Formats: sequence, structure tokens, C-alpha cells
Amino acid sequence: NNTVVTDEKGRFLLKDLQMNQAGTFLTVNKTGYLEGSDRFFPLDGSTNHTRIKLLTKINIGSFVSSEGGNVADADEHIGLSFPADAIVNAENMLYDGEVMVYARGLDPTVDDLHEIMPGGLQGIDSDGDLNAIASFGMMNVVLETPDGAPLNMGNGKKATLTFPIQDEQIAGSPDEIPLWSFRNEYGVWAEEGVATKTGNTYVGEVGHFSWWNCDVPYNFINLTASFVNESGEAIPFG
Repeated sequence: NNTVVTDEKGRFLLKDLQMNQAGTFLTVNKTGYLEGSDRFFPLDGSTNHTRIKLLTKINIGSFVSSEGGNVADADEHIGLSFPADAIVNAENMLYDGEVMVYARGLDPTVDDLHEIMPGGLQGIDSDGDLNAIASFGMMNVVLETPDGAPLNMGNGKKATLTFPIQDEQIAGSPDEIPLWSFRNEYGVWAEEGVATKTGNTYVGEVGHFSWWNCDVPYNFINLTASFVNESGEAIPFG
């Protein structure tokens, strides 16, 4: 529950705080951008460095809630399909009106993925176990009224999401892959459904919106290391 405002260069400093060694979660918010975040693992008495890049909030279309509809972004090759009467307001009441769709897809092969994706690549599977996860595609979706009030899926219905599979990942992509939603209250992903490979895409159904991720889980280890130069001097933030 600690907060700080960045300076004109986006820098911030939090000092002398008690943090969680098992994973401390940090979020960043700015008007016109999607929420950014990171989950890092501080050591006792340590200085920790994080870099977070915010993604612009982009409207890719709209639909009438009573009719449902399809929305897509040709640049990021993502698609969304909504059934009729599936949108609720913040009070979980059925919403009737125009639904604005803001969405961004993430290419998991980019070099700065760790700076633009939420949290890290850790997820709780359906058995309650913590896994490292390898992404084959991510998507963030925000639904709002034309006035900017929050909306979400509800009424027991699901939307269909289409994620592109990158060319360099096609050969290693499984026919079915777990779907994971990002849980802001914990700063980790949670397994929640399955997506099916259709051509060079993954297609899956979701019952609510946050970040969604197509990932293969695998075992991991905790590794702590220090990086030094040729003279044996520690490299800051190495």
C-alpha cells in the first residue's frame, strides 16, 4: 500500500520498506495507458531495480451489448467475439448500450517482453501449484461505456479470443494450451481454461476480462547470483 509519483523522466524511488521475498508486486498507472506492473523478489537489505514500459490504451472498436459483435485489430492480429446480452456494469447488472473495446496484443518473442507484460512469468495452475510459464501470446482487454465507466463479461456468458502465434513459435506450439488470467490481487497468472490451435492462431473462451495469456507451464528453480566485471567489482543492476 505504498505509493510514489515519478519525476519528469519516469524515475521513482521507494526506500526502507518491508517487502515480500516470495514476490513483491508493483503497479504503475497513467491516464491514457494500460496499467503496467512488475513482480520482483527482493533480498534482505538489498537495492532492487525495475523498469516498466506502459502501453497506450487503444480503442479497436465497439458493439451493442444486446446484439453482441466481433471486434479485431489488423495490426496486432487479435480478434474478439462477444455474444448478445453478455456485458455487465460494475454492480454486476446487465448493461444495455454501446460497449467500447480497448485491447492490446503482445508478441511474446520481443526482447522487452518483461518490461511491457504484467507481473512476471509465474502462474498458479489448476492444482494450486506455482509454475514458471512460457508464453505463446498475450492479450489485454478493457471494456467501457462511451462515458468511460467500467464494464465486464457476465450473465454466465463467454467471449471468444483469438491470439496470433508468431512464426518462430509455430513449430513448437501444442495443439491445446492452458489459458491464464492475470490476478492483480496476487501479481501472478492463474490457469483458467484452454485454447485450441487453429491454423496460426490460438482460440479460447473467457468469462471475464483482464490480461489473458496462452502458456505452457514448466518447473523452475530459484537462482541468486552476483555479476562482476573483470576487476571483480559488482555491476549495478547486473
